Amino acid sequence: MADEMETVEFFLTGSLLSHKAFMEEHGKDRCCLTCGFLSTLGAGKVDGVLLGDRNLGTLFNAGGSDSHPHCYLSEVSLIFEFYKAAKAANVDTDLRGFASRAPQERIEIGAVMRDVLAVTTCDQYVPWREHLSPEWHWEHKRMMDIERMRSDFTEQLEKDRRDWTERLAERQAGDDKREKHFAHWIAFAAIILGLFQLASAFLAPVALKALGFSGN
Repeated sequence: MADEMETVEFFLTGSLLSHKAFMEEHGKDRCCLTCGFLSTLGAGKVDGVLLGDRNLGTLFNAGGSDSHPHCYLSEVSLIFEFYKAAKAANVDTDLRGFASRAPQERIEIGAVMRDVLAVTTCDQYVPWREHLSPEWHWEHKRMMDIERMRSDFTEQLEKDRRDWTERLAERQAGDDKREKHFAHWIAFAAIILGLFQLASAFLAPVALKALGFSGN
């Protein structure tokens, strides 16, 4: 009777938790437990994992089929990680006839699986959205990645445009400075030439007279 009550409490705990509360509690860890790619694989069919099964780790024979935990992107072998953890915890890993196993045995297996999901992470993590399939999460991630690439490309183009505008302005300022400098030299040369011409016009008659030349 005690085992039955413990089993009922165990499954109620998993089924009554809300998606929001579940993600708030575990989503910050960015682990398989709250990843949108967590799924089950059985008979060549991939299915998403419900909230209760995530919280309890009951991913074996989910839905009454011969299925096992699976990463939709195959980034990690969850069944392999389960076998390692179960062996370390001295939990029977013979999953044949899992549905007919004693409730306490299924609870122990689920607890090991949940612990594995809670510590397994990868770079492809996406937050799980309830009632949406792993395929939807994949398509959504692809769209988000494309949008991020577009945004990064647009930002880079804008940065390049600003850099080019600044360099062009600096070059133009340098050209203007050189033009002004050259114009100053031209003006200075014109003044010197004018003074020379003025001096020549004044000194030429004096020099000729001193040399004995006369205008008469």
